[in-house]
Amino acid sequence: MSNRKAALSQIDRPIRVGYRLSQTLGLRKNFRMRVLLYHGIDSGDFQDFSRQLDFLEKTWKFVSPEDFELYLQGTLKLDQDSLLLTFDDGFKSQREVVERVLNPRGISAIFFIITEYAKLSRGSDWRGFISKYVWPGLEQGSIPDHWQNMDADDLNFLIETGHTIGSHSARHERLSKVEVLALSENICHSGDELERIVGRPVKHFAYPFGDIDSFNASALEVARSRFQFVHTGMRGNNTAATNSWEIRRDSFEPTDSRNWVSAALDGLVDWKYRKNLDRFRSWGSN
Repeated sequence: MSNRKAALSQIDRPIRVGYRLSQTLGLRKNFRMRVLLYHGIDSGDFQDFSRQLDFLEKTWKFVSPEDFELYLQGTLKLDQDSLLLTFDDGFKSQREVVERVLNPRGISAIFFIITEYAKLSRGSDWRGFISKYVWPGLEQGSIPDHWQNMDADDLNFLIETGHTIGSHSARHERLSKVEVLALSENICHSGDELERIVGRPVKHFAYPFGDIDSFNASALEVARSRFQFVHTGMRGNNTAATNSWEIRRDSFEPTDSRNWVSAALDGLVDWKYRKNLDRFRSWGSN
């Protein structure tokens, strides 16, 4: 762990105790809603991921995508600090995570899928796709096997076992760099194609890379015209007043320490994202 993360973890300990005590005594009225973001998880990290979930479930409640939607719509009130689980990119290992870790626990998640990646056939140059779009410039020899794409059968398995499919755009390009006339193909058509694959409404969209410079007002306008919920990659608490098109997410790795995960979820680094979130919100308020 870096020195910065270690320091934040130490600062967080009294904050964590205070949260637990106030929740136990029934002193809190406004509970927190955070959204977790993961990407590919190697099978060798499944045990760490399971332990991370064990730790989180001691003080947080995992909610379904459906309950998260109701919360943002104002028709569901939280009864404790809550988490929504999401995964980006649509890597093959995510199906194994579902089978071995999530389904036995009864935790449902949103999987944000890159449409053109999911449509790649077996034996295709999936590593070339990742090197070009998902992680531009990454040497193909450095790309692990568990980053191979899920296909239509995998997506339908996720749907059948209670999970939700969202769009992560057509090709995982920086939408701030895409010409305005091409945004509809990258954003709207991606959702339409996923609906044809899984036979269910696709209401959630997470834009690629997730930072403020990878999106813009034009892309947000197009995304809002097609999707009910738009997810960022910027950290923060989602309150009942959060707009459905500015959802904040906390990115983690299964190997992150418990103290660092707690510190981030307790908001100790939220300040770094506030200015960018204000900028993001201004796009949707015009």
